[in-house]
Amino acid sequence: AAPTAQSHSARSAARAPSPNELRKFLADNFKKAELDLLLDDLSSALKDAGKQEAGRTARITRDDLDDGSVGVIALSLVQFLGRRGWYDFLPPIVQAHRADEYAKSFGVI
Repeated sequence: AAPTAQSHSARSAARAPSPNELRKFLADNFKKAELDLLLDDLSSALKDAGKQEAGRTARITRDDLDDGSVGVIALSLVQFLGRRGWYDFLPPIVQAHRADEYAKSFGVI
């Protein structure tokens, strides 16, 4: 199928999502179990970048975040990363997990 004008413009207007946009995207496109996989990949990216928390290699699990619906967990994750200055690690990980949906929403980084 031919690309639509909307999908073409989304690809050409790639941008990093705001924390609020990414929170909504996570809530709409992930289940709790899938967030665990995303957190594993995010933790690996933080480790590879040498990020540390309290003198230890950074690792984020759902135990570090507020419990509840996927929306509550997503908000907690975005806030957790924002407080540490690590938010920029999240969009590429989310994109890797949901490439097609991410491209439709935010373009391709």
